[in-house]
Amino acid sequence: MKLATKDSKILIVGGGGTIGSSTALHLARRGYKDVRLLDIFQNPSLNSAGNDNNKMAGDDNPGILGQINGEAWRMWMTDPIFKDHAHNVGRLDLTSKPEREARLRSRYYKMVEEGRGDGVDWIEGQEQIVARAPHLAHADVSAWVYAHLRLTPEEAKALKGIATTYNHELGFIMEPEESSLELKIVNEFSGYTHLQPCRPFGIDNDVHLSVPRSNADNPTDTISTECLDAIKKLIKLWLPHLVDRPLFKMAMCWCTDTVDMNWLLCEHPKYKGLVVATGDSGQTFKTFPVVGKQVVDLIEGLLPEDRMHLWRWRPDSGDNGTGREGQEAKDLKDVDGWKHN
Repeated sequence: MKLATKDSKILIVGGGGTIGSSTALHLARRGYKDVRLLDIFQNPSLNSAGNDNNKMAGDDNPGILGQINGEAWRMWMTDPIFKDHAHNVGRLDLTSKPEREARLRSRYYKMVEEGRGDGVDWIEGQEQIVARAPHLAHADVSAWVYAHLRLTPEEAKALKGIATTYNHELGFIMEPEESSLELKIVNEFSGYTHLQPCRPFGIDNDVHLSVPRSNADNPTDTISTECLDAIKKLIKLWLPHLVDRPLFKMAMCWCTDTVDMNWLLCEHPKYKGLVVATGDSGQTFKTFPVVGKQVVDLIEGLLPEDRMHLWRWRPDSGDNGTGREGQEAKDLKDVDGWKHN
């Protein structure tokens, strides 16, 4: 069932982020004439996790997300809006844990079964890893937060084009941002919550929900002491020649997680004509070119049934949960080092 026509007035609330901007693009491409983005910041929104120096994208999942990632990557490579902002460097997903290895093997074989194995390889051992990632030649390869290192032009040149390197316990690095010579380093953990009493629209009582503590609104906030130590550990293991380099631009990155790590993309069951598109779960930027297409397909009644089911309204899954690996997320009030008044 169509929720709007080409003549409808469409307001995208929180529209300055990844999903909202992509939705506006696809609405415009399909001929919608009256589309407005509403955000407390100018586009791109300072509240958006997608507003960053550099990001990673790619086609590395099976199933529906893999289909979407594949379509997104083709657009990253060919679409006139996106093609100048992406290039292929590859990604290494490293682990030394049997349970994580089993999950990676399962994902790998599922992609092979789907006929998409030409873009992935299974490698093992230091020699094979270093062959794909020479920057790890001297490394130990056994919110979410991030920090940056400032490189010299020579150091940035040496790391240009490196494969994005990820470990589910340590974190990840990617090639430096060329113009600023900044290398972003992110540690990996189950994240933080920021539980606060609030009263969402439509209910009559206060509830405790995790709400973002925006760096745009709190510019003196940095990262917790434990995360700073984790980032320093990653540098020591992977980039030991940079271990004494000072860190800067340290901040928390807020994502809306769902328990099953799938989007919530559906018409609200109570408010007809209100489409909910959220649940980034740290995965949406790589689908930036096509996530808005899913929203517009929903609006036009074209979204496939299996996707509608996967992204359906599902209150039984609970609030304040995450499908990320690791221990239960801590709350910001229980960690120190991040708040600077």
